[in-house]
Amino acid sequence: MGWWGVTRNVYKEAMADDLMDWAAALSYYFLFSLFPLILLLTTLLGMFHAQGLVQAMLVYLGQVMPHSAAKLVGNQLWPLVQTHHSTLLSVSTLLLLYSASQGFSGLTWALDTAYEVQETRPYWKRLLLALGLTCSAGVFMAVALAVLLLGHKILILITGVSPALWLRWIWPLVHWGLIVGCLLLAVIMVYRYAPNVGRTHVSLLPGAITALVLWVVISAILSFYINRLSNYSVFYGSLGAVIALMLWFYFSSLAILVGAEVHSEMLKARGIHLQPSRRAPASVILPPPTRAA
Repeated sequence: MGWWGVTRNVYKEAMADDLMDWAAALSYYFLFSLFPLILLLTTLLGMFHAQGLVQAMLVYLGQVMPHSAAKLVGNQLWPLVQTHHSTLLSVSTLLLLYSASQGFSGLTWALDTAYEVQETRPYWKRLLLALGLTCSAGVFMAVALAVLLLGHKILILITGVSPALWLRWIWPLVHWGLIVGCLLLAVIMVYRYAPNVGRTHVSLLPGAITALVLWVVISAILSFYINRLSNYSVFYGSLGAVIALMLWFYFSSLAILVGAEVHSEMLKARGIHLQPSRRAPASVILPPPTRAA
């Protein structure tokens, strides 16, 4: 089965698995965990008096998110940066862990649906897994965010005030390579450990790349549509920014789920039938499907 056949099957299975409904549910979880994340970031940056990094972060958010959504986040950020109470750090960390773990728990059920397996793990194991994925994937995303915000300062820190000319030429490739690599590792980790499936010898990289490319393309299209071709504030008033943010979370969630569906269909194309990891230590390899006459 070629790539066109896999693409066609991905579309059919995405419709059959109600991935759009799952993406809508995940967008709520991500929105729920956004403001604890903002509280944590602003508390940390405020303690180190790094208001410049906050401004840089808002600039990059404005490039991938609709302007109204980025403005909504910025309006929540600045008052917290000015206060930077140390007591907020523990509260925001606990809130973030709880809300993000709930999001990863919902993502686990959605990925089980995409991989067409049943959830057989006990509740305590799913909770620990969600917390572990929250922390580990959060580390990769934090590193990607730090590299994105610090940029050229990292090169100066490593090489000194005057880096060599060849280093200045290749640094943009290294810079964006680190960001993309960290994001890919975070997605691969989610695909590997969140669904209730055994190990497979088929690489997770195509699914992760699909998810990341879809996320970038959809974010660009959505931002262009909302910023240039639509005016949500006319119809929804002050709720327009929240709706734009929810749409961005919705399509971001859908990109992650479609990437998992791509990996699932690649497994089927190779005759690999996934089993729940608690019942089978590895996937069962079946004879490859025959072509229709």
